Amino acid sequence: MKYLYLFIFFIFSIGLDAQIIWTKKYDLTESSTLRPTDMLIQGDEKIVVGGYYFGPSPNQSRTVFILSVDLMNGDSLSENNCIAGALCSSREDILVMAQNENNEIFTVGNRNFGSADYLAQINNSDDLTTKWIREDLEMDSIHHIDQVETVSDGIIIAGSFSSIDYFLMKFDFAGERIWSRRIPVSVLGYQPKLAILPNESIALIYTNDINSPDTFLSLFDGSGHLIYTKAIDNEVLALGINNDNEILTVQLTSDYDETHHVIKYSLSGEELILNDNYEFNYPNKILANQKNEIFIFENFEKDNLEGFKIHKFSAQGDSLWNEFYGEADYENRYEDAELYNDESIVVMGKSTNTNMFSNIEVFITAIDLSNLPTSDKQIVEENRFFIYPNPSNNEIKIKANNYTEEQLAFYELYAIDGKLIQRNSFKSNKAIHLQHLDLGFYVIKILDKEGRVISAESLVKY
Repeated sequence: MKYLYLFIFFIFSIGLDAQIIWTKKYDLTESSTLRPTDMLIQGDEKIVVGGYYFGPSPNQSRTVFILSVDLMNGDSLSENNCIAGALCSSREDILVMAQNENNEIFTVGNRNFGSADYLAQINNSDDLTTKWIREDLEMDSIHHIDQVETVSDGIIIAGSFSSIDYFLMKFDFAGERIWSRRIPVSVLGYQPKLAILPNESIALIYTNDINSPDTFLSLFDGSGHLIYTKAIDNEVLALGINNDNEILTVQLTSDYDETHHVIKYSLSGEELILNDNYEFNYPNKILANQKNEIFIFENFEKDNLEGFKIHKFSAQGDSLWNEFYGEADYENRYEDAELYNDESIVVMGKSTNTNMFSNIEVFITAIDLSNLPTSDKQIVEENRFFIYPNPSNNEIKIKANNYTEEQLAFYELYAIDGKLIQRNSFKSNKAIHLQHLDLGFYVIKILDKEGRVISAESLVKY
């Protein structure tokens, strides 16, 4: 590995209730096509990232990679860029990964750009040799394997045929096929979405261009038998599950104003709309913690920064919190996120230097959730304080929403090392001069008359 270093996200949010534990970048290759595609968290020890990039030579036009890092601090543990091993002959990728209770890792991807994708178990997270690999998965010629998940006794894969049908298959952990199911409605090019419920029922979202509505949710039992199929009027952008064996979806209701439904379905197919008027950019991941509180992730642009946004909702769909993470001069595109217990989230993606687009790195950030509002606390109002412009090289103003001037007393400006630089009375929209400050990162705290910190906001001086 060439180098690894710590970097700091600029945060624009309703407050610093979620604290970044660590954030690091990993420079794996000089290729401008680096694509991290999936991430696993293994116990309390490490994070494993898989993906691919296009190599410099024709026989390495697509090269698979595995990266593993320490969960506690992000230090690199190992990196394999496909020097040897069954997945390293030519033109491979890793598209999706899954693991079982023994932390055995199973991967899905393309080999040689062929129609038959592979399913494999790699020996460990640190190399790309395999215990077994299956490339004989054709059933009327498989077009693509799109999803892989594990259950207690095997592996579930889902994808589409080269004709117009979808499939589900189950394998044991030695790679032997147990059963397969064909679903004869589809549209080419649409990736089905797969989720495994706590009772090991299998939820599958897929679509077709033959009938209307064109999106369907099917629920199967662990033997692949259909429990129900439900037509959905809207496009489903994200699929997840909660601990009550309910299926969570984010659905796009309008292409014009980016309005979304968040809807959950019971094991019997009962529909419950949690909220029908959310406005997201393009949400593509939904997770639930042990309390069934919901987290939704999306790539997002704010103040000319390309980053990602995290939303938190109660189990009933009430908006509790949201926060944007971005970095000046970089496009940080989120690719995957996982909850690490109820106290933190790990987010993985690719970071592109906007001044030098050939420089692409993997980024991973761990975020502490312990101070976030919960379903039984007062709902936090969005954008209570807004610093603008940010970043700035001259002066800033702070706009205070939902507070009167009488409620606020002071602002305090701190350096990144915690040193207090200045303290002054707070006036909404009054200019705060920055000419005397060194370039770098700062934190502004806003206090009430009793000296209590109401909010803390990041600031960048350039």
